[in-house]
Amino acid sequence: MDRIGAAIAAARPRVVAALAGRLRDLDQAEDAFSDATAAALAAWPDQPPRDPAAWLWRAALRRAIDAQRRAAVRGRALPDAPAPTPTPEDILVSAEEPIPDERLKLIFVCCHPALAPRPARR
Repeated sequence: MDRIGAAIAAARPRVVAALAGRLRDLDQAEDAFSDATAAALAAWPDQPPRDPAAWLWRAALRRAIDAQRRAAVRGRALPDAPAPTPTPEDILVSAEEPIPDERLKLIFVCCHPALAPRPARR
């Protein structure tokens, strides 16, 4: 195993345990550590830094905080819930002609209280 791999393997238990304690989520701690490991492999071309565990801890913590922020933004950016399905009554009220049947319309017109029969004159 090369020096960088050995440094990462040696730091893994301490860093993941510290991240899990800080984040209160072991899965997120392991994900953050693996992201930090990928960043370390890109940032350490020849040899690890003086304290690889500290570098991995800080990089993993920053990636975990970024992931939490992205999740919070994604949670707030959800679209609104669709409107509820209209009931048949809602459909009839919103229509231009709320009474579709002509006979029913005629019954309502004939029975309207404003059209009360006048009393007969004597």
